[in-house]
Amino acid sequence: MAMSFTFRLITSPENLLARARAAAQEAGAQFEGTAQSGQFSGHGVSGEYQIDGQEVRITVHAKPWYAPWSAVEARVKEFFS
Repeated sequence: MAMSFTFRLITSPENLLARARAAAQEAGAQFEGTAQSGQFSGHGVSGEYQIDGQEVRITVHAKPWYAPWSAVEARVKEFFS
């Protein structure tokens, strides 16, 4: 089951992506994409993102069975903030 959530950007898409790439690399995760859309995966979590104006929509397609959605959402948002 996939889960999606949306939040407002507090910086430019380019800055957001630079930080997300750095955070993913530090965590040993994969991150590919542009200022419009892309994919990420690592530690049993995989998903995609889309940036539209000042909002980013994240869809998580897979997560570890033992991880609650609230924890996955909080952790993924850390990569995108």
